[in-house]
Amino acid sequence: CDIERMSPITSDAEGRVSSPGGSGFSDAFVATARELERERYAEGDVPPRRPAVLIGPDTPRSSSPIRAAAVQEGVDSLLVAPLVDGHDLHGVVYLAHDRAHRWREADLDAAEALAGDAAIAVRSARTFGRMAAWAAQLQSIQRLGARLAGISEVREIGMTIATELRQLITYDNARVYRVMGERLWPVAFQGQGTVYSSET
Repeated sequence: CDIERMSPITSDAEGRVSSPGGSGFSDAFVATARELERERYAEGDVPPRRPAVLIGPDTPRSSSPIRAAAVQEGVDSLLVAPLVDGHDLHGVVYLAHDRAHRWREADLDAAEALAGDAAIAVRSARTFGRMAAWAAQLQSIQRLGARLAGISEVREIGMTIATELRQLITYDNARVYRVMGERLWPVAFQGQGTVYSSET
């Protein structure tokens, strides 16, 4: 069946919720859907893999906030399908009609397939994002190694490490020590904010 409105709501392993793309739904509906996804993640709730009909000719009325948000903007048929990739849940996608529609098994099959494809796309995008971040970090490490190879003064080496480390990780305070025998000798400090400003 032709879908008139669609809104994917995604969540990652840290519980960050986003609404990439979609069309037809108002900002108010999307905000409600995002809040429900945050609550679902916080409670550890795992929805059924099969798409669920929230609004349709044969569905009972309920006090669901997402149902109320959909009715408020004229939606007469609403379906929600989980974004499942293997054993990983990446969120949900809402599909809707502005007219009464009886969801058939074929519609549910199609929605489940669409949600599965969307879940794979989300996973691929996240994997690509991590790979891009790792590649950038590797380049920073290689640049740092090249710079250190041309430095012979210990304090300058320490300051270079403390400064360039910010390209790899976010930190408030970095300290570089030199091991001499069984003792650690401070070489360089790099701090952010008033707490560490006296050390830089």
